[in-house]
Amino acid sequence: MTERLLLDERMLPTGERAPTSVASAPLGSRTFDDAYTSPPAGERFVVAGGGRRIEVDFESGYPIAQIYAPADDGVIAIEPMTAPTNALVTGDGLAIAEPDSPYSAAFSVRVDA
Repeated sequence: MTERLLLDERMLPTGERAPTSVASAPLGSRTFDDAYTSPPAGERFVVAGGGRRIEVDFESGYPIAQIYAPADDGVIAIEPMTAPTNALVTGDGLAIAEPDSPYSAAFSVRVDA
């Protein structure tokens, strides 16, 4: 993750982005409810722990990732997104599929135990 989408008080993207780096560390008490730009080609989101490693590869068509890890549960979600939250209202980052030109997107998940 190289950029985080800045959010307003309603947790909606403002259209601004900020450089970011997420340190590799146990989830522990850390929480996430953030949107990020997808990793550069060849890089993946990776979560490891409890004897497992999960890799999510944003192959094409998913420029945004929503990462969610609540404070009251030891889970994390990595959600590939074709546009930022609220894009249907703001139009920011919204991909439009033209007639007879379908939109194509792909991601893959690998789990090693």
